[in-house]
Amino acid sequence: MPTELRSLVFGEAELKEAAIEHCNAACIPVPDSPVEGLNIGTDPTEALRLRFREPGEAPCEVKLTSYDLLEALIEYCRATHIPIPQTGVRTLTTDPAGIRLTIRPNEAQRAA
Repeated sequence: MPTELRSLVFGEAELKEAAIEHCNAACIPVPDSPVEGLNIGTDPTEALRLRFREPGEAPCEVKLTSYDLLEALIEYCRATHIPIPQTGVRTLTTDPAGIRLTIRPNEAQRAA
């Protein structure tokens, strides 16, 4: 039987937007200045680091865990009307273009 698999790759612009929106919704403080850069990590406690620099101040970073990043990308999909399965096994992996979100719908959902 064929297996359904949904895979989406998010580039730098989408990652920045999703992360900032998630931080605002989750009351995670972020500077008012624009994102200067981002780093994609393999450590689940620092899956994404956003770098900010306020004028005249030292740079600062906001770190998202892999759980926060997953939530941010799902919220981004919903906000931008990108259809994704409501349930399923969701994984994040690095991709040359950014971050890949893969969703494998649950077996029970496919049988319905």
